Amino acid sequence: MLNRRTIYKKHYVEGVVLIVDINNSEKLIECDPNRITAQFFRDLLGGGIKAVEKARGSVINITGDGFTAVLPTETDAAHASWAIARDLRKLCEYLSDRHDDGSNVWPQMDVGVGLKIAIERGELEVSSISSPFFGQQPYLVGAATVYAA
Repeated sequence: MLNRRTIYKKHYVEGVVLIVDINNSEKLIECDPNRITAQFFRDLLGGGIKAVEKARGSVINITGDGFTAVLPTETDAAHASWAIARDLRKLCEYLSDRHDDGSNVWPQMDVGVGLKIAIERGELEVSSISSPFFGQQPYLVGAATVYAA
């Protein structure tokens, strides 16, 4: 199984990659009168990471509003995706129920919260990006990674 430690030892990997990205994250941050966006991201991405691990996968990269994971099979990636989508629905229901007056959590937004989830199977080029703050982050290059960006 590929994981964050073993992936650096390869130039190409054969496997299934799951990429999750929150749509409209910039708008959520801009229109956050209740200061709950960070909690929302943490809950959604934390639930997604647990779903990947339950589906026998490993998260290899976390961005501010998404992550990249490797999983053993397409079925495992699909199970993780369904769990992440269910988690998003529950979180959005929770957020809408938080306001007794019926007001929207993000009243300025004209576009709702959504996810982009890409699954790619095949040969992927392994690269990395380094920074003093984040250290070395693996990056898998393939058609799905371009979609999710």
